[in-house]
Amino acid sequence: MKYEFGNVSTELDDFKLDDHVENNYNDGERWLLWSKNTYKCYLDEKEVEFKLVVQADDLYGLCGDKSCQGKVEVELYLVPLAKCCNEATLKKANNGDDRPTDEQDLFDYGCTVLMGRASLEGIEGDDPLDTETVKHTVHSAVAVQSAYGGMCGFYLDRYQNRIGSTGWDYLNEWCGDGTDFCQAALNRWKAEQNKE
Repeated sequence: MKYEFGNVSTELDDFKLDDHVENNYNDGERWLLWSKNTYKCYLDEKEVEFKLVVQADDLYGLCGDKSCQGKVEVELYLVPLAKCCNEATLKKANNGDDRPTDEQDLFDYGCTVLMGRASLEGIEGDDPLDTETVKHTVHSAVAVQSAYGGMCGFYLDRYQNRIGSTGWDYLNEWCGDGTDFCQAALNRWKAEQNKE
C-alpha cells in the first residue's frame, strides 16, 4: 500500500502501527504517536539525536469553535532528546522541577520543529480521530518517518517563522550555544544587509 505525507511517499506491504511507534496516546481530541526509532543530525560538530512525533488534533474538540467543526490537523514534529539539550532548555522545559527533564517535557514546552503538516476538512462523525481518513493520514505520517528522519537537514533548512528562523536556529537554541532563534534570524538578516 502507498503511504504519502507531505511530499514524501513510501510503499509498505505489511504496515503495523505498533512496529513504528513506542508511545501511542489518544484522548479523542489529540492523538500523539512517538517514533520508536531515534534519528540524528549534526549541529556544527555536535551530534543531536531526536524523535519524530505525529500529532493529530480534532480542532473542534479542542476549541469548540463551530468554524473548526470537521477540521483535523495532522503534524509531524522533530523533538530533540533531553540528553542533547543544554541546561537552560532543560530547566525551562520542566519548570525548574528537581526531576529530570524528558522528551515529553520538551514537546509540551514547544521544543519542536515542524517537519510536515496535513490539514483535513469535512471529517464527519462523533469521533473525528477515529475516521478512516484521519487514521490513514496518521498512518501515512508514521510510515514515512524514516524518510523524514533521513532528510531532516532539508526540513531544518526551512523557515519556521516569518522573521526567518530555521529549524537549525531552533536546535542551536535548545542544544547548542543557546542563541535565541529569533535573534539568530535577525543577526543573519543584518549580516545580509551589511553585504549590500
